[in-house]
Amino acid sequence: MDTTKSPRVLMIIGLYHPIVGGAEKICQALSKSLYQRGVPVAVLTQRRRGLPECEVIDAIPVHRKMKWWHPFGIAYMLSVLLFLVRYRREYEIIQCFGLFLFVPAAMLMRYLFKKKVVLRLMCSGPYGDFANIEDLTFKDLIMAGARHADRIIYMSSDMREELLQHRFAEEKLTCIPNGVDTERYVPAAAPGTHVCFVGRLEAQKGPGYLIRAFSLLARESGMAKLLMVGEGRQKPLLEDLSRH
Repeated sequence: MDTTKSPRVLMIIGLYHPIVGGAEKICQALSKSLYQRGVPVAVLTQRRRGLPECEVIDAIPVHRKMKWWHPFGIAYMLSVLLFLVRYRREYEIIQCFGLFLFVPAAMLMRYLFKKKVVLRLMCSGPYGDFANIEDLTFKDLIMAGARHADRIIYMSSDMREELLQHRFAEEKLTCIPNGVDTERYVPAAAPGTHVCFVGRLEAQKGPGYLIRAFSLLARESGMAKLLMVGEGRQKPLLEDLSRH
């Protein structure tokens, strides 16, 4: 890590650019926004075959130091902790994207070195953060640590309810919905209703619900158009659904 530009904010996320996904895009956008505001920021993420261990993306140092292969998660957590301890003088705030094995290491830094820890949930329901850690050996350790984060960010009322059900302190919860670049995405001036879905064609994203809802709208507006862009296991099902 470049000590001449000591990052004061460290983002921790499982995957990062060029891996593309909702959380990855949000993390990248937030990191760029902080950097443009003069806040030094770096990213810690998992090692990925074919990608450099360290590189600079959009002027932001990216460190792929977390070990993906992990017996019971021990190697994963140790790789995070070793990085955090080694570079502890180069950041003040840790932001964790999601409930995962990096949370205990981040919380240990909070108590040992007075770092501030922000936890941002990524999803709710059967595909959400709480559901995804159910089978992890250190689930209870992750949960115990997460409850002591300085701030927990959620995006929807469903996430808030899940947090309260899992005994997270209400005063620590902050709602920050995903943002939209309003300069890049501007509604078209053409008449009619045009909707574009871009994402994975998986049950988690609910594309089937969108098609069914849109069919009701199309009956009322002959100008209505729906464009779906993406790949996934539900593609054949959705193609069949769109023809009825």
